[in-house]
Amino acid sequence: MTRPLVPGWRRPLAAAVAGALLLLGGCSGDGDDEKEVLGPRVKGTSSSSEAPVLQSGDSWDNLGATNTDDGVRSYSIEREADKESVQIAVNTLIANGSEDGITVELKTPTGHSCGTDSDESASYSKALLLSAAAVSDTDDEECLNSKRLIATVKRNSKNSSGWLDLRLRLFKAPHVDPESFPDPPESTDDEPLAFGATVAKAGGTWMSDAVDVSGQTINSEVANGAITTYKTAIKWGEGLKVHVNFPDVPPSIMPEVEKNKVRGFVVLLGPGGSQQESEDVDLTSPSSIPINLPIASIKKRSDNAAYQGTYTIVIGVRSETPADVKIPFSLVSKPYGEANGALGPETPLEVVTSTSTPQPLLWGLLATGILLTLAGAAQVVLHRRHG
Repeated sequence: MTRPLVPGWRRPLAAAVAGALLLLGGCSGDGDDEKEVLGPRVKGTSSSSEAPVLQSGDSWDNLGATNTDDGVRSYSIEREADKESVQIAVNTLIANGSEDGITVELKTPTGHSCGTDSDESASYSKALLLSAAAVSDTDDEECLNSKRLIATVKRNSKNSSGWLDLRLRLFKAPHVDPESFPDPPESTDDEPLAFGATVAKAGGTWMSDAVDVSGQTINSEVANGAITTYKTAIKWGEGLKVHVNFPDVPPSIMPEVEKNKVRGFVVLLGPGGSQQESEDVDLTSPSSIPINLPIASIKKRSDNAAYQGTYTIVIGVRSETPADVKIPFSLVSKPYGEANGALGPETPLEVVTSTSTPQPLLWGLLATGILLTLAGAAQVVLHRRHG
């Protein structure tokens, strides 16, 4: 015979259930809300006063239509050190052949602008990957001294519809005086890279799973409307050479390539996720894209070689109208120069992504869950003995 559930059992059972739920929550993270390659999900708000804290490294969110609450995403950034350099990079893949645009801005909680950038795919230049990055490392004292910054991402295309997946990277570096570092050597290696014996090697899907190809010659293919990613790391004192070759496309798909204006492109993303170089080419004839980044030095840093670290090579294919084709390519990438740690501050070669749940809080949740579960189970046993 089943004993009826009496009121005295409710509290111990509730404690056991609550503990179990906390354990599951602490162990499972974001569950369905997490895309492993893009990092943890962060849910930005339309209001800066309610903006969630953005953790260092990679994360993702989505962005709705222009001129709606969903078309604005705000995040709070906490400086971990005085006058720390802060950069937020926002990348997004849009529908092939469509027009769209994004703007990112860094500002203080009082609304003082510290940096802004935008990118768009317009009728005269339809891109597949939009990339914008805002950085706060200028001599603006209000920006430098603000312990907290607000990053805002807005959709700025009149014809926008549907949702965009935002690929976010927050990059922080110590504040330094560039004049305290020595001058870098002149970049003299202008010789083009030679393609050696190629090895078939598929790429990744984004920065975190990009495939290392330093010093190798590889070949692969990429579908129209898609991207594939590779990476090479450089240290202070080194520059970077990249060469992508698109050979003759197979005769069987040439009519599709010509009819739909299919083009190949290469985008180079820096350690902080910002776009360093971008170029696209017509694929109706053999084409190549060479990239030569100058030596990385904090004193004479340029927009396209600011920091040592891992650079991501994004190779893709786009078209003005749909075309079901795959395009072959070959790639060679290699650092040049001599590494010299004296040319810049100590920064990691790989960007580390923080967990979506702060570690102390995670352990607190697990401990609380265990205690509640044990306490609830003990009370159930006592009720059975004395019931």
